[in-house]
Amino acid sequence: MQLEEAIKESDLVITGEGQSDEQTLYGKAPGYVASIAKKYDVPVILISGSLTGNKDALMDRFSGCFAIINKPLSLEQSMEHADSLLFNQTKQIIHLIKTIQN
Repeated sequence: MQLEEAIKESDLVITGEGQSDEQTLYGKAPGYVASIAKKYDVPVILISGSLTGNKDALMDRFSGCFAIINKPLSLEQSMEHADSLLFNQTKQIIHLIKTIQN
């Protein structure tokens, strides 16, 4: 995949998974991506269906951690609307980045 080379050449990395907690840092793809990015001092944003557990541990590795759920939803509702929830959260994050860069 040449992941390391792609991250090395990036200004920002966005990764994610269904549910993130401190286990994300041990053997899961987002944790691996973040460790490579840290090696090259590239900021990493984590977007997940939900954030649980020790969020401080996640913040030590990721530049920002965001959940796509912004109101109480059942698991079924969350899965049914995952595409729009992900799109809306990503849109907000990109807007924030653009605002900071200006």
